[in-house]
Amino acid sequence: VGDAAQLLARRPDLREAGHRLAAAWLEAAGETEAMVLAQHYERGGDLHRAATWFVQAVDMALEGKDCAGVVERVERAVTCGVHGEQLGKLRLRQAEAHRWRGEFVESEKRGIEAIEILPKGSDAWLVAVGEMAAVFGKLGSVERVIELGDSMLEVCEDFVAPGNEGLLGALSRTSTAALMLSKNEMAEALFQELERLVYGVDGPLAQAWLHRARAFRAPYVSYPGSSGKHFALSADAFARAGDVRNACLQRANYGAACLEYGDWRGAEGALRPAIVDAERMGAKHIVSSAQRDLGYALARCGQVTEARKLLEEAVAEFAAHGDRRLEGVGHDELAYILLLLGDLEPAENHARLAVERLDMAPAFLCHAKGSLARVLLARGQVEA
Repeated sequence: VGDAAQLLARRPDLREAGHRLAAAWLEAAGETEAMVLAQHYERGGDLHRAATWFVQAVDMALEGKDCAGVVERVERAVTCGVHGEQLGKLRLRQAEAHRWRGEFVESEKRGIEAIEILPKGSDAWLVAVGEMAAVFGKLGSVERVIELGDSMLEVCEDFVAPGNEGLLGALSRTSTAALMLSKNEMAEALFQELERLVYGVDGPLAQAWLHRARAFRAPYVSYPGSSGKHFALSADAFARAGDVRNACLQRANYGAACLEYGDWRGAEGALRPAIVDAERMGAKHIVSSAQRDLGYALARCGQVTEARKLLEEAVAEFAAHGDRRLEGVGHDELAYILLLLGDLEPAENHARLAVERLDMAPAFLCHAKGSLARVLLARGQVEA
């Protein structure tokens, strides 16, 4: 393949035949050959075909869970002149890769670019909106979540037939982001659109997005005990749809749901394998989130030393990548652990950081204030 690719770059009279052969080879051999061909076309000055093969290599890297490869190959394709809607789709791929690595600021930059380029209401645009809803929720960008929610409600007016999986995914993710930032009215409007458009659709991906939304919504409508059930159903449906990353994420969310009703060992049993799977996929975002939840579960079981280490690692990761909400929740949980250990001054510092970070998420802020009150009480500051 490498020898043939050199001929493609050097012999214009053989390029068309070589291009057809290369396509057949790629189908049989895969990612490495796509990069070889892209690089040789690039060296030979045929940037249009080089870009075509770089795009193929991007898709293969994403399927192979090589997030770093996705980011690098998109830039190579852009250098070769990719533009228009294809550029928007590639920026979306970068946004996805950055998000799975927990690089939310970088994901935000590329995702916004994708939304601006892609045609509003197109399948790729809907996926980009879902990606950015998740990222804006992490970064605490309340106004941007509202903008996305308004756009989604406008788009829903044009969808009468149910079953568009890109639309269902975007609705699930925007409704959850709005809920986490206490924009409850918008969250409920988006959720109702999701239920309307998923009605009668049995496909695994549609059901995965529906159960995911139901799981996050349950505690806000007085059914906290059903969150775990819906996360488990969502994980199973994502697995049947072949979406292994989201299946892993929902298994981790199931572990987090166990914390809400005191099943500490159940949480541990779900979170440890989820961390292993996420590490294998390079999904740093899932690893950090699951470590944080596992730390809290272990603390409640008396394994305080391991719990503290896990939480400190997770909080440092959240802070490095701008995830204000999970950083705040992590500080809140660290304050609890340090209170157990009797380290009251650092416990107060973490509790105050939690209150500061969670100012944009009232549902989490109230818990952080409760933790701060406990620490202050332990320090004898009754009036405070």
